[in-house]
Amino acid sequence: MNIALLTIGDELCIGQIINTNAAWLAQACTDIGAQVQRHITIGDSSDALLNELQILSHEFDCIIMSGGLGPTHDDKTKETLVTYFNDTLILDEATLHNLKARARLRGLPLNQRNMDQALLPSLCTILQNPRGTAPGMLFEKDNVMYVSLPGVPSELKGIMNDHVLPRLRSLIEEEHGKKPFFRTILTKGIPESALADLIGDPAAFLNEDDSLAFLPSYHGVRLSLGV
Repeated sequence: MNIALLTIGDELCIGQIINTNAAWLAQACTDIGAQVQRHITIGDSSDALLNELQILSHEFDCIIMSGGLGPTHDDKTKETLVTYFNDTLILDEATLHNLKARARLRGLPLNQRNMDQALLPSLCTILQNPRGTAPGMLFEKDNVMYVSLPGVPSELKGIMNDHVLPRLRSLIEEEHGKKPFFRTILTKGIPESALADLIGDPAAFLNEDDSLAFLPSYHGVRLSLGV
C-alpha cells in the first residue's frame, strides 16, 4: 500500500510549527507495512488542496491529510473535501452529542462555530474523536482511501490508533498474507561509504520487494531493513 502524507497549515509552511505529525504518521504507517512515498505540506488554501488531491489520487492507494478541521475561517479542509467529492454537509448527531458533552464538562458555552463542526460530509465514514471537537473523516473513491485528521497531535494519534491503522493493517494483510518485517541495525566506527562497500550490492541478497536504507548520523550509520 502506497501512502502520501498531506499536511495542511500556513503555520507549517512558514516554519512557525515543526511538522511532527508527518514524522509520526510516516513511522506509524511504516510499522504496519505500508510504504510512505511522499510528504507534502501546503498552506490553508482550498485551491492548493484540490490541486494536490487531483495529482495524488492517480498515484497512491491512500492519502492521509492532517490539519484544517478547526472552527475558524482559515480551516478549509472539510469544505474543500465537500467540493472535491461533490458532496453535501449533514448534521451528525453523535458528533453534536460529543460537542455538547465537552462544553458541559468544561463549563463553556457551545457557540455556533463549534456546533458547525457537527456538520460533516454525507459520503464520509466519520472517525469519532473523543479527545477533541473535530472528528476525522474517511472517504473511498476509485480504489483510493482519503483520510482527513485534525492537526492537534494527540487527536491525530488517537484517531489513527483507534480507526485508521487497524483498517490499513487489515487491508495490507489481506493483500499480502503477512505483515512486512522491519529491523533497524545501528553500526559504529565505520563511515557510510565503507559500510556500503563492505555490504556489497543489496540486489545480491534482497528480494524484489525488500529494502535497505542507509541512515547516517553523528552517532553512527543506521541500516533500515525491510523484508
